[in-house]
Amino acid sequence: REEAFRQLPRFFGKLTRGRVIEIDSHRPSGTVVDQSPKPGEMVRPGTSVDLVFSRSERTEPSGVPVPELRGMTEDQARSYIGQVRLRLGRVSYRTVEYGRVARVRPNIVIEQDPLPNRTVPVGTAINLVISRPPPPPPPPVIR
Repeated sequence: REEAFRQLPRFFGKLTRGRVIEIDSHRPSGTVVDQSPKPGEMVRPGTSVDLVFSRSERTEPSGVPVPELRGMTEDQARSYIGQVRLRLGRVSYRTVEYGRVARVRPNIVIEQDPLPNRTVPVGTAINLVISRPPPPPPPPVIR
């Protein structure tokens, strides 16, 4: 930033420092992202140059935490995965015997991989196992 101010006379002749504005930008902090007058524009000596600098570098986080999806419905989990910048991986279904796993409703996430609270790269696939109710019992045989 200070370098840009020092370079004004070198590159533009006898110019002076004008207004300085900082904006959020994807460019590294302190980079000139705009100026007035524009490059190549003819101006008189002593003209002030307004500079717009990037305030901070916006970078993608290297990782995101895996959310707890167990207990959500399948639709809720599918929607939430996209919101947190992950992607849906393999979805499988497991029949749940109600006597073996207490009170598991159908179409609920019962397993996930990777497990919650781990940090993974953006776009990592999250695999789900969804509960299915047991099939209805066969009809009784009448003799």
